[in-house]
Amino acid sequence: MTLIHLQSRIHFADGVLEEALRGEVEAAAHKTLCVLYDERDPLGDVALRIGASLPNRTATQFIGATPDDTKQSFWERLQTSVDPAECDALIAFGTARVIAFGRKCRVEIANARYAKASAEQRLKRRRSLLPDYVVIPGIDGLPDPCSDPGGASLFRGVPPSVVICDPTLTVGTDAETRASCYATTLTRCIQSLGVNAFNPVADAFATEGLRRLVLAGVRTEDTPRLEQYRDLMAAALSGAMSQQKGVAILQLVSGMLQAMVDRSVQPGVLNRILLPHFADRSLSASDDRNALVRYILKFPVDVEFDICLAEFLDPLPLQKRLRDLGLTRRAVRKTSLAVSSDARAATMSADEIEAALNAAY
Repeated sequence: MTLIHLQSRIHFADGVLEEALRGEVEAAAHKTLCVLYDERDPLGDVALRIGASLPNRTATQFIGATPDDTKQSFWERLQTSVDPAECDALIAFGTARVIAFGRKCRVEIANARYAKASAEQRLKRRRSLLPDYVVIPGIDGLPDPCSDPGGASLFRGVPPSVVICDPTLTVGTDAETRASCYATTLTRCIQSLGVNAFNPVADAFATEGLRRLVLAGVRTEDTPRLEQYRDLMAAALSGAMSQQKGVAILQLVSGMLQAMVDRSVQPGVLNRILLPHFADRSLSASDDRNALVRYILKFPVDVEFDICLAEFLDPLPLQKRLRDLGLTRRAVRKTSLAVSSDARAATMSADEIEAALNAAY
């Protein structure tokens, strides 16, 4: 049994971007690169730092994801800028959204190469045709696993070649975006611990993610220090890797609802709203993992777990009810029925899911 599908090289340090990126590109002797970014985020200093990190001999194409782009439309547009046969590596930086787009493009490039390969080349594994994939996450970390078909994690099947985590890239992020990252990471860690599967490595990542969130302490601070951004980024990375254990019901629910709300709504908003209403389903009061989470987050033992979570999340500057996002009762019912039909949601019926969503409404 494989517990953690992790074959990526991970660089994590303040100011590591330039050295790590240049070293990786030079070691692989890349000549043609595609740098992917989200147009909703200003390039600013990050683009300059990436450009300065690349060797002069490389041909680099910057491709931005528009607010209206889907994974498919982004891939179709990338093909008009770069020949898939000549793309040595993709470099995705910034939002989790554009990192998910890059993962799609990487797989499609391998498929395009396979379609044109000779009979002898097709005897090799299709995975050998993948271009390298360098991921430089921002404050919101890595994509949620349920953003890919079958609930595959970013690190499962086709993991990134390299992940470069530089906390200096996140300094100055606005309070709402920090809060969204905080809520998403907290949800991933708690839900991962609650998944009914044996995976002590993933549990260790989830536990470390919770510990780092406490150290970050950004729930109530307007101007975090660099070390707090560092802890928040470490927590987000740990939370993402803990997803190897499996996808929880809450993530299936929030993933579906996210498609129904305005695109300006931060991904962590739904996690912040829903977590107190779903956590009890995965971490019962008699569970040792419940006691562990209480200990790390400093929850009192004589207060209900959902109440503790709601009070813990209350300082975050995010919406607190589903109705605040423009969702209707009909959307709640539709989501309940759809999620309950997923085999990964077998522990809750449609009525139970709907009851939890109505409580959050």
